[in-house]
Amino acid sequence: MDTLLDEFTRRVGTATGNEGADWLPTLSAGVVLHHQRPLFQFTDLAKTLLRRAKVHTRGEAASLAWQDTTRDGTRAGTRPALTHAEFNAHQVDSYLAERQASAPAAEHWSTRHADINY
Repeated sequence: MDTLLDEFTRRVGTATGNEGADWLPTLSAGVVLHHQRPLFQFTDLAKTLLRRAKVHTRGEAASLAWQDTTRDGTRAGTRPALTHAEFNAHQVDSYLAERQASAPAAEHWSTRHADINY
């Protein structure tokens, strides 16, 4: 997220002639991680997640809301959005904990689809 946010801030600052200004627009994202379905099926979910991210900071700071449809299903879950600082503080611990919790499902999926090369 740091690289994306840094590049966004740099480009907006350059384009507006306001590099380094603290009032530049913020970047929010609603991200859907999915597998085996066309992306267009998840546009409403992505919009919901983006709205959740923007509401979390009232548009005043960078934020992210995401959902893994393989693990969490295709309806918007209850995972709260994260600010940039919250994301950085929790990304490794949360990611590892969630991956560990979903490891049996991932193992089951990979054994059922062993013919797919990654």
